[in-house]
Amino acid sequence: MSKGRFGTFEGVFTPTFLSILGVIMYLRLGWVVGHTGLKGALLIITIANLITLFTGLSIASVATNMRVGTGGAYAMISKSLGLEIGGAIGLPLYLSQAISVAFYITGFTECWISVFPGHDFLYVSLFTWVILLTIAYTSAKLAFRLQYGIMAVILLSLVSIFLGRGTLAPTGIAWEGLGDLKFWHVFAVFFPAVTGILAGVSMSGELKKPERSLPLGTLVAIGISFVIYMLLAVWFAYNVSPQALASNTSVILEVSRWRFIVVAGIMGATISSALSMFVASARTLLALGKHGIIPFASSFSRTTKGGEPTPAIMLTAVISIAAIALGTLNTIAGLLTMFFLITYGMLNASVFIEQTMGIASFRPGFKVHSLFPLLGGAGCFLAMFLINPVFGAGAIIATIAIYFILLRQEIQRSWPDVRKGFAIFIAEQAAKISLNLPYHPKIWKPNLLIPVEDPKDWADLVEFIRTITYPRGRVELFSIREKSLLSRVKLEEQLSLLSTPLKEDGILVSAIVIDSDDFPKGADIVMQTLKETVLPPNVLFIKLGPTSGKDPVIKKLIKKADAHELGAMVFKLHPKIGLSQKNAINLWVRGQSPNIDLAVLVALQLKKNWNAQLRLLQIVNQNSEKEKAQSYLAKLKKLMRMPADTEIYVAAGRFEKTIAKAPVGDINIFGMSEDLDIHWMRDVSEKINTSVLFLKDSKYESAIV
Repeated sequence: MSKGRFGTFEGVFTPTFLSILGVIMYLRLGWVVGHTGLKGALLIITIANLITLFTGLSIASVATNMRVGTGGAYAMISKSLGLEIGGAIGLPLYLSQAISVAFYITGFTECWISVFPGHDFLYVSLFTWVILLTIAYTSAKLAFRLQYGIMAVILLSLVSIFLGRGTLAPTGIAWEGLGDLKFWHVFAVFFPAVTGILAGVSMSGELKKPERSLPLGTLVAIGISFVIYMLLAVWFAYNVSPQALASNTSVILEVSRWRFIVVAGIMGATISSALSMFVASARTLLALGKHGIIPFASSFSRTTKGGEPTPAIMLTAVISIAAIALGTLNTIAGLLTMFFLITYGMLNASVFIEQTMGIASFRPGFKVHSLFPLLGGAGCFLAMFLINPVFGAGAIIATIAIYFILLRQEIQRSWPDVRKGFAIFIAEQAAKISLNLPYHPKIWKPNLLIPVEDPKDWADLVEFIRTITYPRGRVELFSIREKSLLSRVKLEEQLSLLSTPLKEDGILVSAIVIDSDDFPKGADIVMQTLKETVLPPNVLFIKLGPTSGKDPVIKKLIKKADAHELGAMVFKLHPKIGLSQKNAINLWVRGQSPNIDLAVLVALQLKKNWNAQLRLLQIVNQNSEKEKAQSYLAKLKKLMRMPADTEIYVAAGRFEKTIAKAPVGDINIFGMSEDLDIHWMRDVSEKINTSVLFLKDSKYESAIV
């Protein structure tokens, strides 16, 4: 597609100005004054133009910070907040622009019928639609050139209106209107008058200097049109009674000096606006097609040698002709208002987010205070709910639904956006708050630190790690690269593969590799470093291998974890049955156990994720002690708010012999011995013949709170 065909006046100011001075100005501004009075009309014009002005300032800021390219508002939002959010806004934006064609055609037809009442409304609309389609299909350049003559006619019609002598003049200025319609209902009908700013923005991909043309052309058009609307509202209130204004939408023809010029102005304005939206909406659809946002994207991303997106133009034509069947101008106007408000709101939101984040890449040539996009965005969403809470909520829900649909499609990821930066910004602000708040065991959740010597040996343990940490826990994988081991790149790749299943389940996982000649020393460095981070781990998770060769290292790691105030878990996976059916969890308790808190918390986590039966077990020396032990376990169960179906089992005898006769569990959980005897752990694992987890508390867990 050819680039740089249009300048500021032709490509931005003219289509924007003519879209604003369109059908609403001629056929609904008097109606607004009639129903709300001059006070209400001036307030409506001011609110609508403030929203538009703030959005125009945001557009100016974005346009001077990036190469917008094809797509206008859609491209701006996409490059700030990502293709998914841009697409979620771009689809309703395109539909609103396509429906706008019907809106302006309907306005043209209303005017035509007022002059030629014998003509059929539908036939006039269809004939107008065919003419516009032909021009849009032929050339955007031709469409823009026609606008110069239309602008001259519109300016002459304004002269005719202001020189008119109102034959329906009230006594003085009509400050009060009829008041039979709600203020926000009238606002909804009026608001499409100021949505014309997107006509110029949508041509961003074909401007010679968009970074200059977009802000200059848009803001000048907003300013001049605002003055015209305010003057017209005063003129109506001074010259025509509220009753006449409210009941006759074509009253402007009766009170102007030269009726035929105003008729020509109305027809020219509506035709011009319809033509602008025909051209602009097709460009929005073209951009959506290029980025694969819509079905049959390849078809709608094609253009002719002259740069015309003919498939997009034809779809716009189909949608617009279907929208004509909706009926009255007011019906279509209310629908358009909601779509445009969402787009305006997100444009302002994207600028506010980039400003607030303070990222270095946001260096617009046109700078605005962050208050303007904040007020603009808030005003848009507030207006949506004031106009129609149900439809406003529905529009937002529909937009969110489109976003999640696009998110699942995983469209191209190389698109420049600030979503990750925004997430980091939120995390940074939350971190600042959390660092100034005291820690309490009430907020404990499993955040595992896992030393991985050879990632390939850990594949069978990923599912168990997930069970402990899902859904809100975290995992920190680290590996110490000794001279005899794999290259750093290879080790990092293997750690990444190991963490992938956890990430897919939504668990926050990170992985690091450090160089050290000694594994325990390297692990000590990792523990020291991560202890001082914003999201520190709280439990060291160690795998107990099939042989005892690494047992001294494991003991050293547990001691270092204790020195750094980390809890510890040592897990021995049964080589044959693994975790079996995941139906039963045996939690072994001894009187006054120093490791009971972490053991209970982990057992409850396993029960929740497996939906398994939890069992508390204790072994006493003699049968006479069994009743006391059962009472203790019952109190423990109640104190730690364990599930009502938690079973209690007490047996008497020597520990080493009795554990083998206990009820079968898919995993058995024990507290570690005070001397950290790894040989004892292996012995227990062999006797009980299941997967086993050994735990050691830190001072940061509590199962009571």
